[in-house]
Amino acid sequence: MKHRHLLGIIVLACLLSQSAVSQGIALSIVGGISKDSRTQTENLWNTGLNVAAHGFISLPGLTLGGRIAYHSWSVDGEGWLKELDPNTTYTYTLKNATGSQTVIELVPSARFAVINPPVGLRVDAQVGAGLFLVSQSVVEVTGSFQAPNVTGEATVRISEQSLTGFGVQAGIPVSFGPIEVIAIYSAYNAGGDWYNHYALNAGIRFGI
Repeated sequence: MKHRHLLGIIVLACLLSQSAVSQGIALSIVGGISKDSRTQTENLWNTGLNVAAHGFISLPGLTLGGRIAYHSWSVDGEGWLKELDPNTTYTYTLKNATGSQTVIELVPSARFAVINPPVGLRVDAQVGAGLFLVSQSVVEVTGSFQAPNVTGEATVRISEQSLTGFGVQAGIPVSFGPIEVIAIYSAYNAGGDWYNHYALNAGIRFGI
């Protein structure tokens, strides 16, 4: 299912890029790294990859459009062990961990020009609010633990889940000619919990 979502985003981006110039819009197709960065828990996911498409139309003083993105992260087993039992008297040894999480962003956004000199360099501030679709596979973590007078092994299995969240996003896109680089941060609530992640992307810009 997650690969079907990724293929759909790529096909949509390619179709839109063919009409970007004729329709007077700007479209960028970017990819790079991203990281779940919840501050009140352990790191549950490793740094992963993402792809995204940005589409915007220029208006006086700002541009309006949005971002569609797909993220995929593998499980951080040590983070799950500490999250499931935060008792600091235990020493954990991770043996095996499987599982992944994907996030799809559908975020209407606005861009405000910060720097736009005639030499072709453009720096914007991008802000938006929209939907974040979170899909987590089955997570299984196996490890051993040791504490005063206690040792053991355990396998923890967390069921898969799919959540729909709403949140906000802010980033700094920098473009020079056909190249666009963007650093972007997202915070959203899904299933009663707060999530946040950041991404660093680079790619090709089409159109105006």
